[in-house]
Amino acid sequence: MDVPAIVVVFATLVAVILAPVAKSVVAFTGLLIAVLLLPSLSLAQLALSIDWNVLAVLLGTWIIVNYMVRSNLPSYLAYRISVRVGNVGRALLLITVVAGLVSTFLANVQVVLLFAPVAMALGRFAGLDPLKVSMVIALASNYMGTALMVGDLPPLLLHSVAGAEFSDFIWFRGRPSSLPLLTASFLITIALLYRSWFRPRGGGCVGVALNLEKPELSRIPAAASAVALLAFAVLAAVRPIIGLPLGALAIVVALSMAVPLEVLRALGKRVAGFDEVLKDVEWEALAFYVALFGLTKVLDSAGFFEEVSRSIAQLIASSTTLAYSSIYWVVAGLSALIEHDALLLVLLHVIKDSAKMVAVDPWPYYWGLAWSATLGSNATIVAAPTLYLALILAEKDGHVRRSWRDWLRVTLPFTLTSLLIHFALTLPLFAF
Repeated sequence: MDVPAIVVVFATLVAVILAPVAKSVVAFTGLLIAVLLLPSLSLAQLALSIDWNVLAVLLGTWIIVNYMVRSNLPSYLAYRISVRVGNVGRALLLITVVAGLVSTFLANVQVVLLFAPVAMALGRFAGLDPLKVSMVIALASNYMGTALMVGDLPPLLLHSVAGAEFSDFIWFRGRPSSLPLLTASFLITIALLYRSWFRPRGGGCVGVALNLEKPELSRIPAAASAVALLAFAVLAAVRPIIGLPLGALAIVVALSMAVPLEVLRALGKRVAGFDEVLKDVEWEALAFYVALFGLTKVLDSAGFFEEVSRSIAQLIASSTTLAYSSIYWVVAGLSALIEHDALLLVLLHVIKDSAKMVAVDPWPYYWGLAWSATLGSNATIVAAPTLYLALILAEKDGHVRRSWRDWLRVTLPFTLTSLLIHFALTLPLFAF
């Protein structure tokens, strides 16, 4: 192994977590140093290692979602739920469920920005802690982001590294897969923790009549973005038949929606401009993912995957149940401290190489990695950016700084409960 280059890569991943500057700047700086230390890796090889298809999927879906955000559709849905229920506790429970389900299609950060302010406004009616309310929304959105192939980066990494298709996240080799299993464990988890989240000081559950202001809905972009998301889901499901890359489908659907909306805007309709929508795209996140793919290529060229894979190969060759259990819980612990997208990308390559060495099926471990990395990241604000955003929103809402103990009281019980429940559901299906 080329030890200096490998040390630089892992030092970069640590710096991404700790350095008070943009993640992409830190990642590209580390990548540049690592490449200089590894003359065998050319810039052409580095460029080819970047999965531009995944980046195109993220860009296309973000364009669609940003039109939806600017139409006020998610806020309108939260309002309709709250008015119909008329009870703070039950309204917060339903909004939490909706936030989780919506995050199967929308980026986690966007879900938190949409639903957390509404949830905290509801919580104020009953004197609930805004941090707890905001964190619950973030936990729900991060949880369900791996349920389908269009919600977050982990499922797209499964598509990139392992070749997972859209339908594999629903039903895989004759058994329920990511969407039904994550949904089941998610609903069980929030059912168990509901009363501890939304319980007033006097005990019982919150029950307060609501009188909310109705958000203004832009119907044309709301309908267009909803249809576009549905169209992309359908096209992604039949992608193997069509034969086009998933990124191309995402861009085509996004532009097919944006062009008519731009025409309507020119005719005087109230629609957000395409330039405004592009400003809302998480360009810094896209740049970080580019650097992440490059750092992974450095590890590969430096011999890291080959060396580590030999050790993992012995484990997965011995017992599927033991290997699945070990990988699930070790990765869950690591993902509480390490940015889980970076961790997952590295480990997927390790499992892929390990499985080839001993000629075993890697899929139980692919799924276990994706699930445990996602659920384990809910433990701390270090590993899940959505939780950090929820903390910032809660501090602004309450006008007070909060300590790490405050958010750990919410995140740790949720993370441990969800990991145990999901492990119990998936072990018989994927490890026996």
